[in-house]
Amino acid sequence: MADSTFFDLFERPWAKNGNIDDITTAQYETGWAFIGSLPPTVEQFNRVHQLADQRLMWLYQQVKAVADATGQQVSADTLNILLHALQNLDVDNATAGTLAVGRGGTGLDSIGANQILVGGANGQFVRMAPDEVRTLLVAPKVVSIAALPTQNIGPVVVAECSEVWIWSATAYYTGYRSPLCGRPLDGHTAAPLPSEVDAVGGVLPKASYARLWAYAQENGLVVSQATWSANLGAHYFVDVDANTFRVPDLRNMFRRYTGTDADTANARALGSRQLDALQRITGSADGCNDFSTFTGAMRGSNPSTGAPDIGSRLTNHQVDFDSERVARSSTETRALNTAYHPRLHA
Repeated sequence: MADSTFFDLFERPWAKNGNIDDITTAQYETGWAFIGSLPPTVEQFNRVHQLADQRLMWLYQQVKAVADATGQQVSADTLNILLHALQNLDVDNATAGTLAVGRGGTGLDSIGANQILVGGANGQFVRMAPDEVRTLLVAPKVVSIAALPTQNIGPVVVAECSEVWIWSATAYYTGYRSPLCGRPLDGHTAAPLPSEVDAVGGVLPKASYARLWAYAQENGLVVSQATWSANLGAHYFVDVDANTFRVPDLRNMFRRYTGTDADTANARALGSRQLDALQRITGSADGCNDFSTFTGAMRGSNPSTGAPDIGSRLTNHQVDFDSERVARSSTETRALNTAYHPRLHA
């Protein structure tokens, strides 16, 4: 058993009040040999032992500081002060540094698979599923167009379409749907994208394309087959039977925006078709003889012996009309254009 003053001596260096000599680094590294064959003096002896005590004092102070922080007493029986400090770290006594959290630091016995801890009332942790956390963060869930949620969980991102879809509830459809459903699209890919269908007059199943079929009904675009055929190219749909519907055929059609006589034309209903027309071309012929003056699309030709006898037939000429003289012409009326596949957003 250590003497009662044993640990006190760790705080009192040897020869604290005695006489000492200074020892240089070179002498210290040589050892007692630096004094030669003479015995060391008291002052030299004191200095050597004092240096040893000072080093022990420093180590002792480190251990005692840990013991004080962890509530341990320094005695001959406490040989595990440092180990005890590592195993029983008291975070409440820590004033700086980074400390590991002991087991059970969350206040919960366990956390389920794929659960997330979220701060709750009174500083407690609450277990939440990923969907609950997403709702808490007001973040849309990423879903597949083939696996849309069947209940309203807020806006969702449809991966294949790169779009945000919202919950729709109308007389014709309840579920997730793109706000762009039914919009005519310029198909820039050989095959329709997952969010598209060909707009070439095909027949689609109502169950598989319920969103598009509902759009047609909601906007009053469903007509009879006879009306659809008489207005080929209009943005019209047909209720074929209980299970199928026909989509518009938009091939070789240009879009034109309806309005309220902004261009002096009559306002038109949504989806209606308008026939083509050619801008008016005029011209004139003055005199119909050798001295005739022609303008615009009119032109005089060779003398005509079959012309009416007005004076001399040899001085009368045929007059012909050709719009190509003043306008770009073809077998159809069209604007400068680029070809795309006609599609509808489904």
